[in-house]
Amino acid sequence: MQKRYVFLFIATILLTLFVLYSCNGPNVVENKKIEKQVKPVLKKETDTGNNSVADVPGTGKLLGYKVVKENGKKVKIPVYEGNPNRDIQPDKLACDWYYTYVYEFDHYKQKEGKWLGIWTGLKSFSELYHKYGFTQIFVSSNSAKQNAISVGFNEDSLMGSINFSPSSVDKYGYLKYYHLDEPIEHGAYPEDIRYIAGYIHDHYSNSLVMMSSYRDPSTFTIYPTGRMGTYKHFYKDETMDLASNTRIMCDKYHDGWGNPTDQRPMWDDFHSAYGNKNIANWISLDEDHDDHQYRELLVKANSLGINNFWVYGSGSGNINYIEEFCNVAFNHGWLRNFSKKYRYWYHCPNYFGDPCWCQENQSGWELDHIQYLGITEVYTN
Repeated sequence: MQKRYVFLFIATILLTLFVLYSCNGPNVVENKKIEKQVKPVLKKETDTGNNSVADVPGTGKLLGYKVVKENGKKVKIPVYEGNPNRDIQPDKLACDWYYTYVYEFDHYKQKEGKWLGIWTGLKSFSELYHKYGFTQIFVSSNSAKQNAISVGFNEDSLMGSINFSPSSVDKYGYLKYYHLDEPIEHGAYPEDIRYIAGYIHDHYSNSLVMMSSYRDPSTFTIYPTGRMGTYKHFYKDETMDLASNTRIMCDKYHDGWGNPTDQRPMWDDFHSAYGNKNIANWISLDEDHDDHQYRELLVKANSLGINNFWVYGSGSGNINYIEEFCNVAFNHGWLRNFSKKYRYWYHCPNYFGDPCWCQENQSGWELDHIQYLGITEVYTN
């Protein structure tokens, strides 16, 4: 009898446990599923928004290929047409992509209120005007004048060399500037200068006679006839004060022994002695490059209020010096810089199965393709 009750008691307990398991089991499993679903999913890609991963590769027109140096090697990279108005936010990109902007010089243009002239045979007139931003040019003949005008130079921006004969003027026809190279230093008298200046005034009334000089205005000189005085006396008192269309430029590049010298003190002396008749000065492409005076002289011109600047680059000058000078001129407010704008796209090759490895380790990126975004103006810092 007792065994029977024990058996019934055990059976009742087992039945109760079975019922409890049958009722609660599915809920426990379901709760586990829900818990698993609500766990945060760690993504390797950030939200791309409007800049989906499919937008990243260059899908525009293939423009060609560009050879660039990456990791010490030259590689050929495809260049696609890009949209310069599309704003891509770096924090919206997939972690295995990033980009940077690269600017490649295209051309300079004149800065408003500044005029750069040049006398050189190192570059074509077209390059000097369209690429390097010179708006004034020195010509040697009427055909050179016509060539300069045909590529874009204005007739009011040309200078040519003359002597004291009217025929040396008429061979050009009208020029804005007629240049006399160091006339007093070479023995000409003020009367000679006034004569040709008068001829130019009568025939080309809007033109100026530009005299260059390398002598300090206070230096004393004596003519073979015994006539004597300072260079300021002969250039200013006996020439520019009597001939209203004459002007003077400083062209002292060295110390007289061929050694480069700081021209700034002489520019101060010229400006003090000749005032508003000293409207422009010369700089030597070669000799001032050796002394690294491009920057100093452009800054000095700015401080003196001189907005007209001529570069002498004739002879065996280095072509690269023109580029160096123009870069300095841009950095000191004399030229505007227009450059080709590119967007360089870099991709992470998925190291160790981790697409974000490059981003996390700040290395390993490979240049994938380039987008060309057009030509834009670049400004100094």
